[in-house]
Amino acid sequence: MLSTTTRWVAPFVECTEVRGDQGQESHRVRWFSERGEVLTEIDPLGANTSSFEYYFISGSPGSPTFHGLYNDWELRSPGSEHYGVASTDGRVLVIAVRDFPPEEPRPIPRTDQPALSANVYVQGKLAAKLGPFPNMALGSAPLGMGADGSVAALFLMTASPEQGRLVVTNANGQITLTCSTRDTELVQAAPDGRGALLWQTNGTLFYVPANDTSRRVLMDDDLPPHAQAMEWVPESALALIAASSTHQVVLLDCDRGRVVWRAPSLGSYHVVAFDRYVFETGLVPASDDDSTLKVRAINALDIETGDLVATWRSTEAARYTQRDIGRLMIRDDRLYYVTDEIFGEILPELVTKGDSACCGWSTMPDLKPSLRRK
Repeated sequence: MLSTTTRWVAPFVECTEVRGDQGQESHRVRWFSERGEVLTEIDPLGANTSSFEYYFISGSPGSPTFHGLYNDWELRSPGSEHYGVASTDGRVLVIAVRDFPPEEPRPIPRTDQPALSANVYVQGKLAAKLGPFPNMALGSAPLGMGADGSVAALFLMTASPEQGRLVVTNANGQITLTCSTRDTELVQAAPDGRGALLWQTNGTLFYVPANDTSRRVLMDDDLPPHAQAMEWVPESALALIAASSTHQVVLLDCDRGRVVWRAPSLGSYHVVAFDRYVFETGLVPASDDDSTLKVRAINALDIETGDLVATWRSTEAARYTQRDIGRLMIRDDRLYYVTDEIFGEILPELVTKGDSACCGWSTMPDLKPSLRRK
């Protein structure tokens, strides 16, 4: 008995998963034009479309091929990869590899450990090789990808995991920062590789600018150590922290080391700065009578003040889970709201008008073009 699930994973990108009785899976990916026509499709080995992995894989397990999220590049496997992450626009892919250093011949089997590197590919072409670093491993959240493709890679000493090495690149794969770290748990690259946010194991948040590696700016010691999302205002050192545990969105000025504003949030991890607004998606109770019934929601905040400018709710209530929260994705400088069933473009100029639109929403910014999955 086969079960089939089809969903939108990005604007105009559809993924179909087929599961069999024995748990085996197969995937098909199709790319659509704006008129709804199928442009091309592949049957990949796996579909990596979590919050941090925006690429596809086809071919055999021993010789896979990586495909860009929007099918604008492909890459044959560089070898012994064991971890891959792509930017949310699908342009930059980082693959961690282990290689033995090119030294004199040694007896086989070798007893030494291969060195760890991180290969940075831009549009399917190798742009940088971070490493190799002998006697190092990747942390639990080692690669902090910026939306523009900037990369922060955290390598930890295998013998002393509290000690590490941070390497940052810009969106073109050029190294902008290298520094040692201690007790670092999470990293995130700033736009164009101008620096990085470092989350310490004790919850302290630091900003390391690329032009002054000796400076460590304490941002705020009461922010949760595991924020659900870290996003940046494009081309700036302004960082957005969406903390689901405290139901707040925080805007940080990393250059000045201060909190610009805090605002109540929907408690999700889907937040993005676009145009003059900060958009956030989430779920809210449909009524006071049944807390299990939810409706989808979008909030728009003023990017300068954090004030709530507009809020929209879907008219259809259901027992939604966190997986059902709509995602916010930017493609070709356009903002899209994407769910498994439907996606559409959010036009910022209509935010304050409160127009009704398609997709079963009340007072929703115009979503167009949009495609609905029945």
